[in-house]
Amino acid sequence: MLRRLNPGEFVQGTIFTCGLSDSYPAVAALGLLITARCDTAQDKTDVYNYVPVIPVEAWIERDGFELVAKRALANELGKMKSALTDAGMAHSIIEFVEHEAILAELNVGTSRQDKAVAKRFEQASRGMRAINKLLGSADRTREDVLEFLDVNEGLYKSVIKDLDVTP
Repeated sequence: MLRRLNPGEFVQGTIFTCGLSDSYPAVAALGLLITARCDTAQDKTDVYNYVPVIPVEAWIERDGFELVAKRALANELGKMKSALTDAGMAHSIIEFVEHEAILAELNVGTSRQDKAVAKRFEQASRGMRAINKLLGSADRTREDVLEFLDVNEGLYKSVIKDLDVTP
């Protein structure tokens, strides 16, 4: 049954302004009331529960960015492991030895293939450092995030596609 609500009347599913979100304190959020319909209709509750509704742009700049960054980190780690495989080294070394020390060992090789492996490892390691720096930056700007998402467009599109819940 659909009916027009009276001003100030709250029922389950009501969307209201001035919602707050702990995760997005500086963002003007809406709220989606989730308190049981029977409790709101019969005035049985003193506390209303709601889900904050955040603008998609704010989500992309924070959580969306972090999801893309984690996938980019996984890709760089995969590249490093691939280089280690080609060099005949165990992947587990990444967890216990500094990347610079691994790179120094890879640079000992003199053949063209050895140099290519070392270069791939170095590029992936550099990529990981850059991503971690951006992730850990308290003063990253919107432009920094948008530039990162642009460079990682395929991963970004993949994350957005994963949000699609239509059957």
